[in-house]
Amino acid sequence: MRKSVEAIAPAGTLSGIRMSSSDVALLLARLRSTDAQAGWEEFLLQYSSVLYQAVRTFTDDEDEASDCFVHICEQLVRNGFRRLLQFKIDGAASFKTWLRVVARNLCYDWHRKRHGRLRPFKSVQNFSLLQLEVYRC
Repeated sequence: MRKSVEAIAPAGTLSGIRMSSSDVALLLARLRSTDAQAGWEEFLLQYSSVLYQAVRTFTDDEDEASDCFVHICEQLVRNGFRRLLQFKIDGAASFKTWLRVVARNLCYDWHRKRHGRLRPFKSVQNFSLLQLEVYRC
């Protein structure tokens, strides 16, 4: 059975509510503080749907989606929320857009960790693009 986004985040906190840059700054400040656990819980309430949407574009398998979602959360928490705290409030992207890119990249990392990286054999690495296409066919 496919989980809905509602199962991840309560209806009142879904992406329909747009957080201002000052709200994001406060959230990031909470992650830096001694009350980081509460900041993490607030982050999950506000942005778990964004993370889950990124995962669902990557895989349709529910078990894989769950594993990938957990991997993303583990990586975001790692080293004192290092990845999340790298967001620049005055940067070009909104926090939500930036978070989607980070989540997508973590999905790629998770996939490579599970299935390895697709690399051509050494014998065909020096082929031209045309020769590689013929080889793939």
